[in-house]
Amino acid sequence: MRVGILTFHNTPNFGASLQCAALARYISHLGHDVEVINYAPLSTRHQYLKWMFKGQNGSLRNVGRMWNLRNFQKEHFRLSGGPILSHAALTRHCGTRYDALVIGSDEVWKENGLRPFDTAFYGAFVDPEKTRVISYAPSASTDSALGRNVETLTPLLTRMTAISARDENTAGELLEHYGIQAPLVVDPTLLEPFTSETPIKAPYPRYLAVYAGSTQKQTAALRRFADRNDLKIVGIGYDVPGFDKCYLALGPGEWLSLIRQSTAVFTHFYHGAIFALIHGKPLYAHVNGSKLHKVGSLMTKIGLQHLMHPTPDAMAEMTLDDLAYPASHMARLDPFVAQSRSYLQQALAP
Repeated sequence: MRVGILTFHNTPNFGASLQCAALARYISHLGHDVEVINYAPLSTRHQYLKWMFKGQNGSLRNVGRMWNLRNFQKEHFRLSGGPILSHAALTRHCGTRYDALVIGSDEVWKENGLRPFDTAFYGAFVDPEKTRVISYAPSASTDSALGRNVETLTPLLTRMTAISARDENTAGELLEHYGIQAPLVVDPTLLEPFTSETPIKAPYPRYLAVYAGSTQKQTAALRRFADRNDLKIVGIGYDVPGFDKCYLALGPGEWLSLIRQSTAVFTHFYHGAIFALIHGKPLYAHVNGSKLHKVGSLMTKIGLQHLMHPTPDAMAEMTLDDLAYPASHMARLDPFVAQSRSYLQQALAP
């Protein structure tokens, strides 16, 4: 079939690009003709540009980040064409283009200032008589659109062919508000080993890779941990005063390479935790607020809840052994990965 994927593919976030590429690759391996719908609403594009070039994270070096992200997209998935800037244009260009529409992964059912409520992410722009609509691992996070828009979403969710969720919170809302029992599926990066690196030389023989912003207090805790364990501190994706080296002009492939070559990882991002675990890196997951639903669901499944911490403070007194774990924990995901593959196979079956 001709399959379109609708997700957050064009963000300055490494994880968003990686999950999109992994899902496209897996569906292609099932024998389908896959492209990623290049939906890029103007309001959201504006917010991403502000994040990269203004305020706390602003830097001209993010031009290199944008370039590398674009090159990663070109290498790992096919876009539907030029940017589609509005819902109306999306309906015109893609309303009858696909045999199946796969919505997700990522926080596509979240509603906030960055991503206002948009029925496109529930398949409103396609005719369900011509295009089957499937959700794969969407998350509503803590700013959920599901509970706020029940009247609008009920007919859209009802007409979907298959509905899944990435975390218990989203599945719970689907059940509470719509009576839908959605199976939990894994992030696309776990469907198959996705380690498509772009090689980059390790900056130091031993270093703590930090995928997070950091306050002065947090940096002090990281520094005490690094000194205690004879490590340098390397920021990957954030420019933080007090780190030994920081990389901003990265693409997802370079980011993966720096994760793999690190000695340990500190992160408060979902995909930072996933790829640290894939590569067996000692991990300190700084998890609170909305991150708890996403990272917590993953860590609970593999029995590593003790690697999650509400603040970075405890890290100051830890050693690498405190962050280590047996590689066998990742095998606990195997049944969930198998179920997730089966879900997609059945949803896209002739």
